[in-house]
Amino acid sequence: MALIYDTQLLQITSIYNNLQSNPEVKVILSDTDGLYWTPVISDYYGFDEYWMSWSRDKQNWSSLYYTGIPANDNFSYDIALDSAMFSFSRFEKPWFNPKSYCRAIYTPEDTEFYISKSDLFHDVDADGLTDLSEYVLKTDPLNNDSDHDGKADGYDNNPLTGEIEPVYLTSKMLLHRHIIEKELYNYNSSQLVIVEQFNKRAMEYKRSEGFVLSLPPDSCDAFINEFGYGVPILTATVRDTLGKYKVNFQFFVDPEQAWGYDAIYNLDRKNRRWLREETLFQWQSTPE
Repeated sequence: MALIYDTQLLQITSIYNNLQSNPEVKVILSDTDGLYWTPVISDYYGFDEYWMSWSRDKQNWSSLYYTGIPANDNFSYDIALDSAMFSFSRFEKPWFNPKSYCRAIYTPEDTEFYISKSDLFHDVDADGLTDLSEYVLKTDPLNNDSDHDGKADGYDNNPLTGEIEPVYLTSKMLLHRHIIEKELYNYNSSQLVIVEQFNKRAMEYKRSEGFVLSLPPDSCDAFINEFGYGVPILTATVRDTLGKYKVNFQFFVDPEQAWGYDAIYNLDRKNRRWLREETLFQWQSTPE
């Protein structure tokens, strides 16, 4: 087994991009099967966590495999591979910045993490999402199409939600979807996001990259209680007002990272597009 350790490697990471675009791979572990492994830090599932990629030649790297092991600026790990088991041993005394998120199940006292190679690949329903990923995304690890929309969970940006037929979409629902999709487009990240359901109706939202979970309000709260702050939650309410629509939008990460607005929208029926006619109120939370 060979371990080349360089703390600078912990800075490399293009989320889900092939590692051929990262030629300066400096942390490489080798196993008894002739494979090379390298750790990558990604917030694709909402928090900075380690993912692993493998290669046979140290040049052509595989897709990333989720470990769920936390990584942030507060501490560093010595990473080793013993037979079929990866070990992450923290060697730097932590100092904790509240803006560096870890999943709530981890505590400052956690200094050792272990994960087997087999666990990285485990995908019982063969849907492109490992069982470790399905736990975070709340999909069904025993059903390769959790929302029954004909798309396997790993290839579905909205794995918990099937598309609603247009005939069942009201004007308010269409405006809600327009608002959310616009904000997703403006959000320059492929990080996991949660959208609070509109009137208890789950909808699909277009997004170029990254997962969207459509959850009812109580499930949004339950997600925060289980995993902690760090995953953006988008909420938009739509009400009739004087023949137009009043929208209240909120983007929430934690009590100190939240913003939103109230605005009046109207439908340009000729051009079939939504217009924001007036912004009534804008707000942003600020640290004390």
